[in-house]
This record gives sequence, structure tokens and C-alpha cells, in this order.
Amino acid sequence: MKIYNTSQIRNIAFVGGNKSGKTTLAEAVAVNAGLVNRMGTVETGNTLSDYRDIEIERKSSVVSTVLYAEANDKKVNIIDVPGFTDFQGEVVTAFSAVETAVVVVNAQSGVEVGTEIAMMHAEKMNTPVMFAIN
Repeated sequence: MKIYNTSQIRNIAFVGGNKSGKTTLAEAVAVNAGLVNRMGTVETGNTLSDYRDIEIERKSSVVSTVLYAEANDKKVNIIDVPGFTDFQGEVVTAFSAVETAVVVVNAQSGVEVGTEIAMMHAEKMNTPVMFAIN
């Protein structure tokens, strides 16, 4: 992998409610970045970020996972953060390391408790947010 200067590295986190599509979005970015040649799914347990036995069994993220993509001579580190409210410590930790949070909202479910908690932490830590409607 190429060596990047600090000015060429960006850190973002995919945050939001449980089952909003954060891991699926991370997987799509990985495919488009060429990290893998086909997209895994949470249902089949073959995504890059939910690889632990407990995550495959639960079909849900338990621990934050870092992926990356390279674009326009920049490296973008992507933190796929669990959405289940029991793991909100992962949200707080991720906000400490990122410049921007991508709040993923399930278009069918809308804003959920996990979405509101992520927004609360973003506001508290003065982290810019952008939204992805899935």
C-alpha cells in the first residue's frame, strides 16, 4: 500500500441505528474501492467488517471495524460502528477519531433511537455530519 502523509488521510465513521445499513454501505465502498471483487452480505455472514463469530451469529456489528478506500490521492479510513444501543461506547470512541460522521438512516424505519444517540454524540463532540438514506 502507498504511504500517505497525514494531510492525505481522512477518517469517517458510519453511525446510526441498528440495521440501518452501515455495514452494507461499508461493504459497497470496499467493492468500489477494489478491496474485494464482490459484495458480501450481513445475512450470509461474509462481510469485511462483521467477521467475528458473534457478529456472524447475531447478524449485527458488535465492535467497530476499520476499512479503507483510496480515492483522488487520499486514503479514507472508514469506521463501521455498531448501531445497537448496548454498544454506544463504540460510537463515542469512533467520534474521538473521525473528522466526519456519516449518519446512515434506514428509509423504511426513519430516525430511530440509535440515530438520535449518534446525533447527540456528534453535537456534543462538535463533529460534522452528513446523512446517507439507505
